[in-house]
Amino acid sequence: MRLWVESGGEARDVTDEHLFVGYKPLLIGLLSVPVETGRILVFHLRSEDGKSVAKLTAKTVFHQVLDNRSVVFCEGIRGSHTFIHPIYQWINRQRQWLTRRKPGNVGLPGNLYDQVRIAYAMPRIISVVILSDGQRVNVFPTDLHGPVGLHHYVSSLRIHGKATEQVERLRKLVVADLTAHAYQEVYRWGVNHQRDLQQPDQYQWASHASKNLGIPLPAGTIGYRELELEGSLDWGIHRIHFYRVLFHLQANGQPVTHIHQYYAQWRSDHGLVTGLLLR
Repeated sequence: MRLWVESGGEARDVTDEHLFVGYKPLLIGLLSVPVETGRILVFHLRSEDGKSVAKLTAKTVFHQVLDNRSVVFCEGIRGSHTFIHPIYQWINRQRQWLTRRKPGNVGLPGNLYDQVRIAYAMPRIISVVILSDGQRVNVFPTDLHGPVGLHHYVSSLRIHGKATEQVERLRKLVVADLTAHAYQEVYRWGVNHQRDLQQPDQYQWASHASKNLGIPLPAGTIGYRELELEGSLDWGIHRIHFYRVLFHLQANGQPVTHIHQYYAQWRSDHGLVTGLLLR
């Protein structure tokens, strides 16, 4: 599956040139599409035969200069897809409307849920953030993130969350990729977004720490970046953080990655082999 964007009568493959950094509202950053703020863009997810499986209309809302390039951020307006039959889509919407939301979960009203399903049809790496004050640590997953060139990085966290407070207070951190076989631990650490720093003996660590900052690395780490916070910007429920990369050890292996179940179903319906680890 490839992600294309249409603008001004031209289409461009941005599969490897975009960041997914927000889901309320949906927010996508484009690394190499020079368009002005206020422009309407149309994204298409295309299968190998070139057919559009999903369509997302978005509007450019702001620019951020990183790594000597202007990153264009787009807010979703409306999405549609054919991952599953329209009848099943309707049934699932009714079930979603009738299901009581768990405390702390973010509701995705109207068409926003379909926009998010489209965004998660592209495989998203779930990395983990490791913070340390020298004595205590916190470890939590993130999938709203990505590099901009070699020297900058973008990620977003919920406004007012403890994870955001810790990032802004400590400013230096590690974002690590873990082997796919560590997926259960990575998902289990999701609750740490709202937890204080903890004693490090609650985790299993690799035999070595990060190169320059000396921050411990979780067992199963296959690559990581040391980052320093440079600035932030609020959009919707998200605080988008902009970092400078201090050091990068490229991942060696398959990291924890997830896709939406609708897209997984589409792959199954089309006879595409997919290796899945179910949580």
